[in-house]
Amino acid sequence: MHRKSVNHPIRMRRTQTDAFTLIELLVVISVISILMSILLPSLNKAKESGKSAVCLANLHNLSFAWVAYATDNNEKMCAADTEWNGIRPWDEQHMGSWGNNHFWVSDGPGDPIIPNEFCNTETALRRGVLWPYLEMLDIYRCPSTRKDFIRSYAISHAMGSIHNLNGEWNFYSIDEIPMPSQKMVFMDHAPPYRDYTGMMQNTGSSIMIDTHTKSWGGTGLSPHKCKHNNAMNASFVDGHIEHWKWMDKRTIKLMKRQGIGFKEASIDNPDITRLLPAIRGVRDKRF
Repeated sequence: MHRKSVNHPIRMRRTQTDAFTLIELLVVISVISILMSILLPSLNKAKESGKSAVCLANLHNLSFAWVAYATDNNEKMCAADTEWNGIRPWDEQHMGSWGNNHFWVSDGPGDPIIPNEFCNTETALRRGVLWPYLEMLDIYRCPSTRKDFIRSYAISHAMGSIHNLNGEWNFYSIDEIPMPSQKMVFMDHAPPYRDYTGMMQNTGSSIMIDTHTKSWGGTGLSPHKCKHNNAMNASFVDGHIEHWKWMDKRTIKLMKRQGIGFKEASIDNPDITRLLPAIRGVRDKRF
C-alpha cells in the first residue's frame, strides 16, 4: 500500500529556525563593529611599538657610528648639519671651508638656481662621513616615516653644528661634554624635502626648543616626533637609547599640528623642562 509522505512537524520547525532573521543579523554586525573599534587601536599600538623598536635599533647603530667617527678623529665629532661635503658647484670660493666640515649626511643647502640634486637620495647618505661605519640605507630611516623619504633622523644642534645659536656654544669634541648620559645626539626628525623654489626645508640639525626663551619653536619641530604612540625616540652621547613619552597633552597637539601655538603650548610645560638640558649647549657667560 502506497503511503503518502507527510512532513514531520519537528523537521519543519528545524527548517524554520536555521536562518538568521534581519534583526539578528543586524545585532551580529553591530557586535562585530564594536569589537573591531575596541581591538583596532590596540592592534595599531602594537604595530607602532614594533616600528618603534626598529627605530631604537637604528638610533643605536647611528650612535655607534657617531662615536666611532670621533674615535678615529681625535675625539672630534662630525658636524650636526646636513650640508655639502666638498665644493658646492655654484660657489668655488667655499672649497676650503665647506670641504672640511665633515657633515654626517650631505643633503646640501638649497638653492633656487642650482638646487642640490642629491636631496632625499641615497647619494646624500653615502656622501656623509658616517656612511663608512654603517653602509646600510635602512638605518637612516624610521619605519614610521613615509616610504618616499630616505632619512628621518637628525643630530641635536649642540652636537657639533657649525652654527652657534642664542648665545650658546656647541660641543665639538666628545671629551668636553659633561654628563654624557644626559645629552642627546640623534632623535626623530622631519625628513628633508625641497619646496617649489628649490630650497631645502627641515634638513638642518634639530633645535626643537628655543633654549634662550625656554619655549617650543625652531626648525626641528615635526609631527614625526609624535609617531611612536605619542612619544619620541632618541640616543645619547654614552650610547644608550630612550623612548620618551610626552607628558603634556599640549605637546602632543603641537607635534600633530592640531591648532595650538608655540606660546600656548610652552607655558609651564614639563616636556620642555625635561628636554631642555638634554639638547642645550654651553651657555656663553656674556649672555
